[in-house]
Amino acid sequence: MRTPRPNSRWTAHLGEHRERYEKYMTSPAWFTRRSWWLAEHHTRTGTFATCLVCGNPDIDLHHLDYAFGHEKYDDLLPLCRTHHTRLHNAWDAIPQLRRLGRRAGSILPVIHMRRLSTDPSNRS
Repeated sequence: MRTPRPNSRWTAHLGEHRERYEKYMTSPAWFTRRSWWLAEHHTRTGTFATCLVCGNPDIDLHHLDYAFGHEKYDDLLPLCRTHHTRLHNAWDAIPQLRRLGRRAGSILPVIHMRRLSTDPSNRS
């Protein structure tokens, strides 16, 4: 289970939520849901899912909302491990993102990372 961010106060409820999340993410139910999402993405777009930032086909699915086992297509974002980790690091480091809520606080860093990856002035 992910450790609490520095200076955060994990309540018993949050700790229970994290334990439930960790259990779900290693369950057959999650792998079934992930497979459904990948098939749904292919049906909707005609393409295989890739990282929204860099196009890497080796992806994680980032949750915008937690509906364990009932995630809708729009509740998950495909991100490679690198960009998924960067998103979580931003979420942990920037309290203003958390105040926006999980959906908006996740989408804004993805937009920022996309801009950085496509801006020619950021290329060496």
